[in-house]
Amino acid sequence: MAAQTPKKDLKNLQHAQDVPEELEAVKEWWNAHGNIVTIVLVVILVIVLGIRQYRSWRASQTEQQSMALLQAAGPADFETIVQENKSPEMVAIARLHLAAAYYADNKFEMAAGVYRDFLKDTPRHAMADTARMGLAHCEEALGNIDAALAAYDAFLTANPASFLAADATISKARCLFLKGTPESVREGKAILDLFLTENAGTAWAELADETLRARDRLKVSVPASSVMNIEDFLKSATTPAMEVPATP
Repeated sequence: MAAQTPKKDLKNLQHAQDVPEELEAVKEWWNAHGNIVTIVLVVILVIVLGIRQYRSWRASQTEQQSMALLQAAGPADFETIVQENKSPEMVAIARLHLAAAYYADNKFEMAAGVYRDFLKDTPRHAMADTARMGLAHCEEALGNIDAALAAYDAFLTANPASFLAADATISKARCLFLKGTPESVREGKAILDLFLTENAGTAWAELADETLRARDRLKVSVPASSVMNIEDFLKSATTPAMEVPATP
């Protein structure tokens, strides 16, 4: 028969100070039953302290990884984080930065590939909608208007209340103008007319108005490297011709 724990030891354990929060339930159970062997409590204590130590280590690692992300200055830095980091969350965020950097450098195929990897590996990530819109913009910048139009339309159907819905709406209309058929142009105009009515006075309304007034001058970007950015797009409303803007 196993030796009973001396009552004196039990009393000392019952009145031990600084019991970790996670052990409060164990302590209450101990007081109610009084026949648990000391070794069980020791093992639990070791586990609890080990978990605390692990959490502290993880917090330190996360801080270091976040600093590396903040200090990244270009695609090469983000590529290094994606390739060498073992934190799924940090890799996901680095991928979004990497895709944006590629896009800004007119490397639309590479940006699209990074967005696809993001959605493949982390489809339920909080930033997944951002990646979906980024991929749609890449398709548009590459001249894949039908694919981009389908992506914008699907996004609006699935996320009508998203903070990205305004971008998707304007982009959808822009793709309809780029298709160039009488029907698509009419549909794009109707979309923007309604959007302007519902969003009057906002920055998005300004962009929608510029897109609407420039509809006859939009054209598919070939080659993609000549794609304009939003600032140039807004300044070029009076120019003879305008190519697809590189939407953020």
